[in-house]
Amino acid sequence: MSILLDGHIHIHPTVDRNRLLDAAWQNFSMAGDHLFADLENSSFVLLLAEGKKNDVFSTMQEESGKTVLSTAESWCFQATGEENSVLAVRGDRIIIVIAGRQLISSEKLEVLSLFSKTILPDATYPLAKLTQMVTDDGGIPLLAWGVGKWLGKRGKIINDFIKNPAVPTYFVGDNGNRPTFWPYPKLLSRAEEKNIPSLPGSDPLPIVNHELRAGSYGAAIQSEKLDGKQPASELLQLLSSGAALTPYGRGVGPVRFFRDQLQANLQKRLP
Repeated sequence: MSILLDGHIHIHPTVDRNRLLDAAWQNFSMAGDHLFADLENSSFVLLLAEGKKNDVFSTMQEESGKTVLSTAESWCFQATGEENSVLAVRGDRIIIVIAGRQLISSEKLEVLSLFSKTILPDATYPLAKLTQMVTDDGGIPLLAWGVGKWLGKRGKIINDFIKNPAVPTYFVGDNGNRPTFWPYPKLLSRAEEKNIPSLPGSDPLPIVNHELRAGSYGAAIQSEKLDGKQPASELLQLLSSGAALTPYGRGVGPVRFFRDQLQANLQKRLP
């Protein structure tokens, strides 16, 4: 029995949700088959990290309120007993989707507000204040590693936060865009040495076919299958109580890394 989590999911406006969910199911299944034998009693979870311009979760919630029968051809959404989760269903396949936001501190550091739908203005609050606001809202802040973002002055801010955190509970997170030739970040290791939980995620970029990486990079918890009525509350309780996370997945090769970064930077320049 297990729970497999992708802790950093973007569903960009141009993405075909069916393709993303199909890929997530396949990637979770492959990871689970490698880590655990009992996939029938496992839960697959996508933790969203939506930017200020995106609100796919609300669209899923709206669709979950409509009477749509699940089929083997496409995914539909079903409501749970809570406001921050929905079930994506296709035939007998179920993926739990949990709300979350991608926030940017005034120091230009990325903070994921897991389990929370609250939108906060970017580049406004310093890291310490921002993580406190996420916690006060009932979410868990996750300091998300990014290519080139934890170096220099920003690296020192992360290091100081790890030494003296502003909140009692927070996560750090590697992501699947880290290339295989890049050593494991020292600040992630430093946080883990202080027993800060590490929850990786695939972090799909807004480029062609990157949605196919959903579910390919994350962590697993050995636990009973999550209940479909309050999955976010159950998972939040597990994570808050220190459930052991087993990372899985592999970063990208050098050719793909440089290609992806080039395409992502070009995409940012488009009107």
